[in-house]
Amino acid sequence: MNVLELYNLTAEMRAVLDALTESGGELTPEVEQRLNEVGLEGEALVEEYALAARTMAGAAQWLEREEFRLRERKAMFRKAERTLRDAIVDHMATAELKTVKRAGATVSLVEGDLKPVWDGKDESIPEPYRRTLVEYKLDADKVLRDRAEGVEFPADMRFKTSRHCVIR
Repeated sequence: MNVLELYNLTAEMRAVLDALTESGGELTPEVEQRLNEVGLEGEALVEEYALAARTMAGAAQWLEREEFRLRERKAMFRKAERTLRDAIVDHMATAELKTVKRAGATVSLVEGDLKPVWDGKDESIPEPYRRTLVEYKLDADKVLRDRAEGVEFPADMRFKTSRHCVIR
C-alpha cells in the first residue's frame, strides 16, 4: 500500500504533500502557493491538514522500519564478510601462504600491529590499564528545580517551550 494514499486526501492536498516532499519538508513559496490552492476553510482545512500530517507520520514510520530492516541486513553482510576474511586468514596461515594470485583475486596475508583486547567486563579492567571517559549531559530536572528557586543561569542556558498537536 502506498502510504501517501492512506487517507482520502484531496488532489490539492496531495499536490501539497508532493511539493513538501520535493522541498525537503520546507515551506517554500511553491509549497505556500499549493497550500493556498487547497480550497478549504475552518474545520475542514484543519481536518485535511491533520490527515496529511498523519500521512507523513505513517510514511516516516514505514521508512524507520525499512531503515531498521536494511541496517540489520547490512550487519549480516558485514558479519559474513568478516567470517569469510577470518577463514581466508586461517587457511593461508595453516597452508603457510603469504600471497595468492589468481585471475579473480589477489590476496596477501599481512601482519598488523599488536593491539590489546579485553574480553571481560569493562569494570574489571585492572586499574593501571583502565581509562575513564566522561560524558556530559544536562540534568534537566535539577535545572528546572533551580529555576523554580530563582537561581540565575549562565548566558548559554536557555529555556524553550515545546508545542505539539495530538491527532487522533
